[in-house]
Amino acid sequence: MFNDINNRIFYACQGVIFKSRNINFDTDSPTDGEFLTGVQAVGVDGDLPSYTLADVGRFQKTFHYYSPQSFSVTIDRIIDQDSNFFYHVLDTKYLTYESSHILAPHNIGMTGTSDENEKSLRNYDITILVGSDQFRHLGSGSGADSDKVLAATLKQCLITSINYSISEDRITESITLTSKELQYNDSYSLSDFVDSANLPQSANIIKREDFDFLNSTRNSVLPYEVEQMFNAKNAASQESTVSNKRILGLKSIDIQATIDYSTLYDVDFDYKNGVSNEVYNKYRNIWTSVVLPVQVTCSFTGNARQLYPFSILNNDVRFSQAEGDGTRVATDWNKVDREIKLVAEKFPSPPSVNYFIWDLGKSNYLTAISQSGGDTSGGLTEFTLSYQNDTSDFVTVKDTQVRSFDKPTSPF
Repeated sequence: MFNDINNRIFYACQGVIFKSRNINFDTDSPTDGEFLTGVQAVGVDGDLPSYTLADVGRFQKTFHYYSPQSFSVTIDRIIDQDSNFFYHVLDTKYLTYESSHILAPHNIGMTGTSDENEKSLRNYDITILVGSDQFRHLGSGSGADSDKVLAATLKQCLITSINYSISEDRITESITLTSKELQYNDSYSLSDFVDSANLPQSANIIKREDFDFLNSTRNSVLPYEVEQMFNAKNAASQESTVSNKRILGLKSIDIQATIDYSTLYDVDFDYKNGVSNEVYNKYRNIWTSVVLPVQVTCSFTGNARQLYPFSILNNDVRFSQAEGDGTRVATDWNKVDREIKLVAEKFPSPPSVNYFIWDLGKSNYLTAISQSGGDTSGGLTEFTLSYQNDTSDFVTVKDTQVRSFDKPTSPF
């Protein structure tokens, strides 16, 4: 405990340590993890599901029992050029469609049981640190409390949601994970987790200006309908440009992957012994599997100079004719072939370049178009185009090159 009791917990005295693994047992200490940079907010929710048995003949119910508890943690962060996405494909695996896929064994995986290579669902230990509130930030100042922290660890967390909000001023990553156990640890020294002298206090973060979809020659790929809606043109043959850059009315992009799980009830587990049960401690997610498909959505919001272009509307009275970009015919009504790829460039030591890549594959399709704003308060009319894919295509990777993968001709 601290010598001087905390009056509060606020953002500057908090930190997050994480440990990632692709095996289904846990023998790690909380101090084995890495410091998570760019954290802006941390929230933890715990439920205590409980039930009261019906007691016929009594007006006061007597028998009550609890179900296994679960916890949810949400972390909001920004990404700087020296860090990486929270969940990401290793650059050594960013080689093919199959090795980059989110369901590959070395990525999120499919089930909690081990395969022939001992790979299972990716899970994380999330440790929340709280330091003394008398200092400007963790690791600053001097004195008896400057190196003390309290720690709580959520064990073997599974990712349930990954969201990226790309707005005009910043890029925000939001990760939600679920765990079956929150473990309150003893007091630690901050130096047990991280060298406080190297804790970053400033960073070159990814910004809207780092995305290259404004250039006529680019790595990013936007869907045809987004190009039509938000690319400002004065005539069909004239594209509005400034300094050879296209003018796009895009204001924000939101990407989300939601992962649902199903878990078999373990009738052999000795719940009487609770978390002291050795098997439970090591194999919390062994009977858990991903519910397919992973729900991947992406929406584009911006200002437009026109109403819906005729070329992106469905104009058959009974079925979608997929008029699209002029390359389709009526028999293409069931095509799902829109590619979405967003690329941000960072130059840590020019001329070298690091690419931060969000690749949602080539099987996306438009699901909704909505209009809002343009009222008498002075706001502009905004349109939102929403997409999804049903192939679980969701690649986040940091690499020195941008690859393009064709989807397999057979189911993967």
